[in-house]
Amino acid sequence: MPIVQDIRRLDRQGMSRAQIARRLHVDRGTVAKYADMEDCAEDATDDGIDAMGNPSAGTIVYAGPLEDGLTDERLSDLFGMPIEVQHTHGRWSAYAV
Repeated sequence: MPIVQDIRRLDRQGMSRAQIARRLHVDRGTVAKYADMEDCAEDATDDGIDAMGNPSAGTIVYAGPLEDGLTDERLSDLFGMPIEVQHTHGRWSAYAV
C-alpha cells in the first residue's frame, strides 16, 4: 500500500503522472489507476460510519467473544437490514433475509 499512498500524495501535490511514474518506477497506467481512484476514507465520518451507513475500514464495532458478536440482531443493526447468521460445523455464514 505505500506505493499507492505515494501515488495519491504526489498526485494531490500536482506532480504530473509521467513524473510520478518515473519517480516511483511504476507504469503510467498504474499511476492513473490509483490517482483516479475514489478515496473511500474521505467518506468516513468522525464516528467511523461512511456515507452509506457502513462502518469504515478499521472501525471496531464489537470486541468480545465471537459467538456474542456475530448475532442476527447485532449484524442487522450494524447493516440496517435483516440478517440471519448461521454457525454450522465451525463455519459462519450471514444472509440477508
